[in-house]
Amino acid sequence: MSPTPELRLPQELIESIIDLLSKDISTIRACALACWQFLPACRKHIFGDLVIASPTSNSDAIRRALAFFTTCPHITPYITSVRLVDGEISTSLSSGWICREQSLPAMLNELSHLKKLSVESTFHPINWTHLPTATQKAFYQFFSSGTITHLALVMIDDFPMAAIRNLSGLRYLHLRSVSLKFSKDNIPRNECVPPKLRGLTIVDPGRSLSLLAVLLHDPEIAGLDFSSLLKLSVTTCGEFNRYQEDIAVINRLLEWSSDSLSELELNPSLIFTENSNLSHYPLQLDFTPNLRTLKLSLEVSDLEGMGGNTSFAWLSHLFYNLPTINVIEKIILKCEIVQGNPFAEFDNTLWKQMDKVLTREELRCLREVSFLIHPIYSEARRYLPMFSDLLQQELQVLRERNILRVEEIYEIPRLYIDNL
Repeated sequence: MSPTPELRLPQELIESIIDLLSKDISTIRACALACWQFLPACRKHIFGDLVIASPTSNSDAIRRALAFFTTCPHITPYITSVRLVDGEISTSLSSGWICREQSLPAMLNELSHLKKLSVESTFHPINWTHLPTATQKAFYQFFSSGTITHLALVMIDDFPMAAIRNLSGLRYLHLRSVSLKFSKDNIPRNECVPPKLRGLTIVDPGRSLSLLAVLLHDPEIAGLDFSSLLKLSVTTCGEFNRYQEDIAVINRLLEWSSDSLSELELNPSLIFTENSNLSHYPLQLDFTPNLRTLKLSLEVSDLEGMGGNTSFAWLSHLFYNLPTINVIEKIILKCEIVQGNPFAEFDNTLWKQMDKVLTREELRCLREVSFLIHPIYSEARRYLPMFSDLLQQELQVLRERNILRVEEIYEIPRLYIDNL
């Protein structure tokens, strides 16, 4: 009797199956011990992400990491994503562990296969100029290696624009509460082509867009290529009467990205913005003929009706100024519900008007409209079922077209970046 032939699955199929289990780390670890063929694919998920936050002793954490890299050098190629999170509460500009840690440059030098890097602070901004010289050099060498494709910066002051220019392989850039330094410093510049971004996220409490305006009006200083930008997300907050300046910068970004942009997320600051400014300074979506997804926000309060709702007025101006020919297929509206008075009633005419705005002839390509309901104050939480039913009832035309989706959001989004 002939022996049963051994069954061997193609390695590509094994890796695809392992990738589907990537969020179940216990199963991934079990697979790594089950068969040597599973091991490389499992190691990618087991060791792929390295997070160093603010433990009681960062030196011990980094020393352990360095010892691990030395003992197991075959593991370091699997580490492709690193998050450095400084969560210490301090009033000093240079007292956080990222500023103090002397072993950080040595650890960075070991990570030669890194693709994603996030440097974050949670309580006090990290001033880049206050980092030790050795740490700055290690980062600059890192940036010049050409392997970084994703960069996230959270609460960083005076980050040198020249360092971003040197990231020739950069494709996704996330800036949250970051101030950029445009002075011509001594950082060496690569002679290679500038970074060609595919995704750009800006969350700005009051500074980044004004500095970004300088960048956009001077291509030589910028050193960035937006011609292949696929996703753009801009959220602004924190200052009054900044709408006119922000829209000018956003329109410039849209012009630079032109035909490539397919997804746009906007959450502009509308504090003390007059309706006349909304009409005089519209969003120029005619720059983006291939835009397919729009993500926007709408704040609904029991304190104001439709006539006094600035965010609804902005959305109306945006949709009524859409180019006649567009390919927008999906609109996502995050509705922030502010219920200050538990006995007050909302103006339901707003939803009827929204139904009218979103079913205009110009949106003939629309295939899905999602309303994400998010309560801001605790009193709004108890009314969530009411809002869901209300939207389903008042958005009649969208419902009849079978393109309406209503979802309730209970969780506040995390400050940290989970996925670069």
